[in-house]
Amino acid sequence: MKIQLQLNAMLAENQYSNARFSDFKSSPSISEYPISLAGIQGVILVKNMPSSPPRWQDFIQSATTTTIDLHNRSSSAAILLKIDKNIIAYTFGYGRFLLNEYFFESDFGIKTALNTLQHDGIKSIDLLNISDQAMQKRAQSAKSHTADQFGIDISRDILRAVTGKPLAGIRFKNIKGGGSVYSFSTKADASDLATISQDIIRYYNNSNYKSNFSWMDNIKKVKNQNTISMLEQLLLKEINSKNTSVLLTLPEIQSWDSIDGFSFTRKKRSIKHSLEIDDYYATIQPGNTQSISNLKSDKIYCHDINGGERYYSIAKSIYYETTPSNNSYILFSGDWYEIDHAFHNSIDATINAIPLSSIQFPAPTISIVNGKTVIENEGAYNAKVAALLGAELLDKKLIKTPSMASALEVCDILMTTGEYIHVKHGKGGSSSLSHLFAQGYVSALVMCQEQAARQEAVNQISNPANKNIIHVTNYNPQNHKVVYLVLGKSKNISTSKMLPFFSKVNLAIAKKNLSSMNYPVEIKFV
Repeated sequence: MKIQLQLNAMLAENQYSNARFSDFKSSPSISEYPISLAGIQGVILVKNMPSSPPRWQDFIQSATTTTIDLHNRSSSAAILLKIDKNIIAYTFGYGRFLLNEYFFESDFGIKTALNTLQHDGIKSIDLLNISDQAMQKRAQSAKSHTADQFGIDISRDILRAVTGKPLAGIRFKNIKGGGSVYSFSTKADASDLATISQDIIRYYNNSNYKSNFSWMDNIKKVKNQNTISMLEQLLLKEINSKNTSVLLTLPEIQSWDSIDGFSFTRKKRSIKHSLEIDDYYATIQPGNTQSISNLKSDKIYCHDINGGERYYSIAKSIYYETTPSNNSYILFSGDWYEIDHAFHNSIDATINAIPLSSIQFPAPTISIVNGKTVIENEGAYNAKVAALLGAELLDKKLIKTPSMASALEVCDILMTTGEYIHVKHGKGGSSSLSHLFAQGYVSALVMCQEQAARQEAVNQISNPANKNIIHVTNYNPQNHKVVYLVLGKSKNISTSKMLPFFSKVNLAIAKKNLSSMNYPVEIKFV
């Protein structure tokens, strides 16, 4: 009998199309049953978990003398089918965790969804923003929209999941797709799985999504095995040196109010309330060298407040950025992504067009302290420059108005000729520089929009002769260049070669936004 149900499908990569069904199991303890459907090869995988009391039962029980018996039990199942030359899986309950995730196409869910959804019928999206580190976000609406109405930034966002209305002629309902999982509702029985599978494999293999989502290819998955091997060796070098530039982030958006904490293989009972790479490094025995195989087998355990747990491999939970041979790559959710060459060139062209400031800034002082080379800190440098150039020192002088969510600096140094100078050490890397570029934009926006903020800024100027640098009532952005000053960098090469890629993206966006308000923008490296 046909019933209405929600199915979750995953497609095995071509290289595993001849693998045995048992090879797909994530654990040998999973039970396996043969399929008895005419003309279909396949198996059913099942794992029953013993019932157990939730972790909070003792707390509840302590409040009463009446015995309370609470138990949780979860069941998991998956169906594996051989359809033509493909192996496809359907999962039920927590059945996804019965399968080796590395056997499946990582873009099957998102690509199939985009090929079966109306481009103006989208109801929710999940994004990975890669401005300077992994940031996942979700947006949803009661009404259907096009993707651009969700505020997608095509220069920084990777589309991770989407839900919406099906295209005309698509028989599925409640379509959503993300990563390797394509989910949909249909009325069917088990004998329909063969034709359903053929349909969704066909949807995956077409390129209709390019009509409205071509920007997805600005940042695309790396599939060349030689390139992946080279990138993996760079990653392992960083991990084995315990470099904190490697970050951990869960590969799926979570309901954080339900998470109790995290632990790792070899220290499963040592639960931490935040996810830090140093805590993982601490579980590695001294002298042991990690391999990609180790990263795949090592787990992050995500413990929920009800006593349940999920796990993700370390390899699937690493965020890492690298730029070998001037190509930019990121690793997220177990996949490597390469920045599209044309997109990369457009970003470089934008920032290389930003003029270099003609202001003669002194180099930061370098000294030796206890045998170590120390570069002058930003605070001391800003004070030195303000005194040398006869400028106003506004570093750490915050302004705040009732309409502002938080206090901010107008700039670090205000030149008597009107330039807003924002200063940051380049040694802080991508995150620090991205913060610098965002800071310049946000400050300029506030000064442009709020008379009260301009008055607060004037109040922070110490020299009475300089208080007319900023006009409170007759403010003209064209009189105030925004100058980004990066310390500790060579000044003899182009701007595009001075910055990490995701900092370049942020600078390009800041330049575009500032120019739209008629602010001139310049940059300087000393």
